[in-house]
Amino acid sequence: MLAVGAGGHLLGAQRIERNIPYVAKPTADEHMDLYFPATTVRAPVVLFIHGGSLEEAGERRNSPMYDPVCPGLANRDILCATMDYRLAPSFHWPAMPQDVAAAVRWLKDSIAPRGGDPARIYLVGHSSGCHLAALVALDTSYLAAQDLHRDALAGVVVMGCTLAPWDTVGRAVTLFQLEQAFARDSEERLIYGSLEWRLRANPSSWVGPHAPPFLVLVAESERFMPSILEEGARFVRLLREQGRSADLRILAGRRHITTTTGFAAAADPVANLVAEFVKHPKAVTATP
Repeated sequence: MLAVGAGGHLLGAQRIERNIPYVAKPTADEHMDLYFPATTVRAPVVLFIHGGSLEEAGERRNSPMYDPVCPGLANRDILCATMDYRLAPSFHWPAMPQDVAAAVRWLKDSIAPRGGDPARIYLVGHSSGCHLAALVALDTSYLAAQDLHRDALAGVVVMGCTLAPWDTVGRAVTLFQLEQAFARDSEERLIYGSLEWRLRANPSSWVGPHAPPFLVLVAESERFMPSILEEGARFVRLLREQGRSADLRILAGRRHITTTTGFAAAADPVANLVAEFVKHPKAVTATP
């Protein structure tokens, strides 16, 4: 039962544990907050990964657009962790996906005494956090570096990112053209350092039979520019071709920056889709 206050907003999480380091020698950014549901008895766990273009000038876990996410999920009986991670220009790729994998390791080791179920850890990512969630779930080298098996994740929800960036397979783009584009793009070079790392960061290239269940959420305004809907649909098709559970939903009336802002409302369709997926991840595939 969801506790609803004035204006249809969910009441706040019962308990919050803030600023937890998830690595042994953390930088200022390698911390997370935990939001607990009213009843923490083997609760499913969401690790929320914020966006912000992988740069220090972007968003953080406590940015206003992300503030409602974990309180909203906690009031839907989900234990929610929201993390920060190392960012450019102080740090470079692959520091970002390495931090996501390290946070999963911490949750695996530490969430059971806090009432969470370490066998049901889900990644939920928005924008560049969406990219990180998809990549860490599919390129198993990041989890393996933390001594985690590829089935460490119970499922992934990705919102608002291109899932085949810098792709030579799904598009009529040559490697030479990508080399030229990378040479012109100072921001990409600042983050990734080399084209080799940029190409390895394409989640679609890692799709295989090991993939956990996926739910791809696309804001209505993101359908065409950039090609989030096109790439998301292809991504879901690739997963289904591997026999994996995957689906895509278009969020009517939403823009990129409003995908996460309504989670505190009991009737918010985005939060309810995420909660439904977390509780029944293999039921999302609506068609064969």
